[in-house]
Amino acid sequence: MSDTAKVKAHASITINLGNYESARIEAGIELPSSVDNTQEVFKKAWAEVERELTIKASEIRNRDKK
Repeated sequence: MSDTAKVKAHASITINLGNYESARIEAGIELPSSVDNTQEVFKKAWAEVERELTIKASEIRNRDKK
């Protein structure tokens, strides 16, 4: 039986909105893993965090263009 582990990925970005304003976006995820496959789970975790940041950043940028 392999040992259990948790994989965490967290990232944030800051978007300049102009007029001395900015929006800070953060996303994170924690996934269960086994010690044997942490690298694979990290790849999945980072992909999900990046996907969520990209979606939210796009929403904010598009909102400001309206």
